[in-house]
Amino acid sequence: MKRYIWLILIIVLFIGFISGIFIGRSTSGSIVSPTVKLTDEDIGSTITKDDSSLIDINIASLSELIKLRGIGETLAQRIIDYRIYNGPFKRIDDIKNVTGIGEKLYDSMKDKITVNIN
Repeated sequence: MKRYIWLILIIVLFIGFISGIFIGRSTSGSIVSPTVKLTDEDIGSTITKDDSSLIDINIASLSELIKLRGIGETLAQRIIDYRIYNGPFKRIDDIKNVTGIGEKLYDSMKDKITVNIN
């Protein structure tokens, strides 16, 4: 009887281990990062720098980021997620590290964004 209990325990641990390997992985095999949805109230509605038309990409809310040409809700959320997981942008061209923002989109927004590091 004790052998069966040990066998069942080993099988359960093995299945738990194998399923644990696959939890948190996408179909491509890379680890899935959690997405944190933030509202304007969480971040605060702020635009900084001397020129109030510039949007500080380090503190801008989702709704402020969407005001930038070519940035929809998905890209705005990616920018916020990038800040959360990688820290603040050090230069405005660091925004090109966000998936979906290439040279062309960056060129269309670079005169409208700023980075204020405090």
